[in-house]
Formats: sequence, C-alpha cells, structure tokens
Amino acid sequence: MASHSTRGALRRNVHVELTPLRPQHALQCDRSLALARLKAREGFSTPLRVGRFALQSALEHAGSLRLSVEARDRIGFLAALLRRLAYFSLFPVEMRLDTESDRIADELWLRAGGDRTPSTTTREALARALGALVEE
Repeated sequence: MASHSTRGALRRNVHVELTPLRPQHALQCDRSLALARLKAREGFSTPLRVGRFALQSALEHAGSLRLSVEARDRIGFLAALLRRLAYFSLFPVEMRLDTESDRIADELWLRAGGDRTPSTTTREALARALGALVEE
C-alpha cells in the first residue's frame, strides 16, 4: 500500500488482484454463493452511500464488469460494498482502491460466481441497487 501526504491530506492507493477459483471448486463456490446471499442482508445494516458510480463491461479478466465508485470514506464502506456485490453473486478479481482525505475513488473488476461473465440482468439489477444509494 502506498501512502503519502499531499498538502496535509493523507492519500492511500491500493491495488489488489485476486485469483478466481478453479473449475474443480465449482461446488464449493456454489455453497459459498448461497452463504453469501444468506448473510448479505446483515451487511445492509451498514450505512452505504455513494457520491456517484459507473458500470462498464470490461475486456479485462476475460469479460468482467468494471465498477467505479466515488464516495465519502467511512469505516466499513468497502466491507458493506463487497457484501452487497456478493448478494448479486459478483466478486472482485481486481480492485484499485484510492483514498484521499475523506474521499474514496475505487475501481473494482467483477466476475460472477464460478468465474463467469456477469449477465446483463445482473448488471441492470446492480445498477438499480447502487442508484438507490446515491447521495443527493
């Protein structure tokens, strides 16, 4: 993690790439998805508000969904976001997390469970859910 000060403001940059499960772990992945869906509601108690977001199909990682999100940084923000994504069976394969002062600008490349390309239906549902979290 890179951390440096710019005119008194703390800035952190993190880049994480994750390795998806191998196909022989598909059954284990399906169980994990079921558990994630059951526990996803618990994460919804964490207040999550976003300033803005964008969803784009990406060629990276064999057809991922790129989520760009900007928001005010809060304790538990990333955990709450990841729980909501798990509810849609979306999991990051790469994350670029950037925080400056109290603002975040994160990018996440998402794949569906079993290392599949996210469907259009999932993308549209996620867009509606994130749209409800945008601060006015």
